Amino acid sequence: MSETRIQGIAPALRDAHWEWRQEVEDALDHVRMPETGVWERWAAVRYLMDQFLPRLERETQVLTRMADKLPAAQSGHIWALDELLQFLCRHLCELGTMPQCGPAFAEGVTKLLRALHFWCAEVDEAIRMVEQDELGPETTREFDCLLEPGAGALATA
Repeated sequence: MSETRIQGIAPALRDAHWEWRQEVEDALDHVRMPETGVWERWAAVRYLMDQFLPRLERETQVLTRMADKLPAAQSGHIWALDELLQFLCRHLCELGTMPQCGPAFAEGVTKLLRALHFWCAEVDEAIRMVEQDELGPETTREFDCLLEPGAGALATA
C-alpha cells in the first residue's frame, strides 16, 4: 500500500502543491523586479517551459480524465485557471527576450504566481470533496504516480 493511500490523496496533494508553489516562487522570485535583465528573464522562461508547464500539464491530464467526478464549480474554476496559467506562460515567453519589457514581465510573473495559488487551492478543494472510493483504482494510481517523490508531476526536484 502506498504512502498516498495511507494518508489520503487530498492531504498529500495539498502538501505537494505547497511545495510546488514554493519551488515556483523560488525559481521566479528574482524576475519580479522591473529592472531584471533579459538573460534573467530568459532563464525564467526556460524554467516555465521546461519544468513548470510539463508539470502543470501532467496534473491537468489526470484532472481532465476525472472531471465528471469533481464538483461542477471547482471543475470550471480549475479549467479557467489552467487556461490562464498557460496564457500567462505564453505571454511571459513573448516578453522574456524583449529588452524594454522588464516591468511587464515582472507584472506577468506576479499574476502567474497568484493564478497558481488559486489553481492549487481549487484543485485541493475539489479533491478533498471527492471521496477516495469515487476516484476509482485507476485515478488513485495516477495520483500515486504524481505524488511519488522523484517520479511524478508533483514530485519536487
